[in-house]
Amino acid sequence: MANDQNKVILGTGVSFHLWKSCLQAKLARRNVLGHVFHDIPGIRPLLAPYAKIAPDLDTGTNVKSPDEELAALEQWILGEIEAKNIITMRLSPSICPRNYDNMTAKQLYDTIASTRQQTAAAHYATALEALMSVTFNSTADEYIDQFLASYQSVNNAADAFSTPTAKVSEYHIGAGHAAALFVAGTKRVEWLNTWRDTRVFDSSNKYLPLEVLMSSLRSISGIFFFFL
Repeated sequence: MANDQNKVILGTGVSFHLWKSCLQAKLARRNVLGHVFHDIPGIRPLLAPYAKIAPDLDTGTNVKSPDEELAALEQWILGEIEAKNIITMRLSPSICPRNYDNMTAKQLYDTIASTRQQTAAAHYATALEALMSVTFNSTADEYIDQFLASYQSVNNAADAFSTPTAKVSEYHIGAGHAAALFVAGTKRVEWLNTWRDTRVFDSSNKYLPLEVLMSSLRSISGIFFFFL
């Protein structure tokens, strides 16, 4: 029950690889992993059984009785129902295909995997474009809030590309890059020219930490508006 309560739901900003790993674990516990994944070494693909109409007269090979064929088909269908239920219960409504009832469990997973990569790329591109467009055009606090929100959105979107072995997605905006973007967002504000020239770099000519830059910007902005 605890595992069901803590299941990973695939949605915007959720790592597909994390979701896939948790999904595989659940399918394995229910003995239906082979319904969805046919390429895992040691896991036998569970394909739909089809009854033979008659014995192979050329070889004399015996076939299963109709009852045995029906039992095998029934077992496969029950496994399909279980596997599809596990998948759909771990999807946000916006991701679940409308025609999933007409798909096998594997077809459902393959459809999600294919569209998810396209969706993840689109979300990331949108979030990155939004971050690049954030500029200082009102107050320091408003600029900082907008920048932080956009910065977090980009890295949340980047998590959808992360792999099980990577601690941080290669698409994440790092601290140094974020600091550079933060300063660049103020370039059209002329009264911050001195701040950009003298207050944003350390002794090694590298950008100061983002937290320091934000504090510094608040301070210089407060002084500027005090004397207006």
